[in-house]
Amino acid sequence: MRILHFIPSLSSAVGGPARAVIDLCKALAARDHEVTLLTSDAGQAPQSWQNAADKLPRIVVLPSASLPGFTYLGSALRTFDLSVQSHDVLHVHGMWEFANIQLCGIASAHCKPYAISVHGMLDPWSMSQGTLKKRVYLEMVGKKWLRAASRIHLTVQSELDAGSKFFPRKLGRVVPLLVDLESYRRLPGPGLANAKLEERCGEHAGKPRILFLSRLHPKKGLETLLQSARLLASRNRAVSIVVAGDGDAAYVAQLKSEARDLGESVIFLGETTGELKLSLYQACDVFALPTQQENFGLVFIEALGCGLPVITTNAVGSKAELQASGAVTFVDRTPEQFADAIERLLLDAPGRMETARRGREWMLESFDPAISAQRFESFYAEMLADQQAKSNRPPCPILVSA
Repeated sequence: MRILHFIPSLSSAVGGPARAVIDLCKALAARDHEVTLLTSDAGQAPQSWQNAADKLPRIVVLPSASLPGFTYLGSALRTFDLSVQSHDVLHVHGMWEFANIQLCGIASAHCKPYAISVHGMLDPWSMSQGTLKKRVYLEMVGKKWLRAASRIHLTVQSELDAGSKFFPRKLGRVVPLLVDLESYRRLPGPGLANAKLEERCGEHAGKPRILFLSRLHPKKGLETLLQSARLLASRNRAVSIVVAGDGDAAYVAQLKSEARDLGESVIFLGETTGELKLSLYQACDVFALPTQQENFGLVFIEALGCGLPVITTNAVGSKAELQASGAVTFVDRTPEQFADAIERLLLDAPGRMETARRGREWMLESFDPAISAQRFESFYAEMLADQQAKSNRPPCPILVSA
């Protein structure tokens, strides 16, 4: 099968979607599919992908979009057209960049089926941000684009339930994200992270470590976790809060100012990737994310795969799926509930270790890449079968002129 993917950026700042697209393309190419990935920012993609090689995806780096709204002109549209013609199916990622609609319009003109991964962008919390612009976009072009898709890809059932008000439910398919398990089967151990943390901890060395690993954004709720640390200190349960992530400079400065009274018990590491990130999961005692909204939550899967119990909020879309791990505690998004949950885990070291073991076992079993890849193969095969069934109908309408 020849599969074409498009995502505007593979930068780590994009978060889970970029990582998920990289892992999916890698797995599909390893199974002898011809996979091409179009993007304007190669970001985290392996350098080797820029050379055509067997069992590796091919990445095509486009020039920056010419117009606002991530709209392309000129040579990029020619690349779109040639790429669509040489592939069987198109899979685009994201909702609000007009380039997705341009590319799908070209696919429609060539009678090629396309799928859209919305990546949580139609969830109620996401739709409450920048509401007017999103509603206008949907009414002008978005709903027509969604309804003309061959399939809408959702990662969890709650995402389908929330998003199907914007597209026919029959188009939706729930397929969990594919996770490359190679790094999790051979973890680096906590030593690398311990060395980095111990030089930063000062008098707080030896205290339990609570990990917050995410982009720094108001949605993620680090302020709630800082307040939980204050509550724990008042109970003589002082902890270190390890913050791994980056974000808008002004907001990061605001967070550091808010954490000043906690002194060296809050450690800002900045963006953390690769082996150091995996080692950091192993070097901490609990992972906590007081998020306002999370769709699939790849970071939870990472933490579980590294043997770290998780505390997060009831606002996580994948709550039903994650509960099966037995290693995720869900609470309301308040400092008191996070402090209580952290304290319970820290006071029961044997229970915490057993919880972590179960969580890692569940993650490695539930996200077997071979099974996940088969699900996506079936997803694409279904799209192609539908397109074949339409072959005797009148010519395909052009969704959006290129």
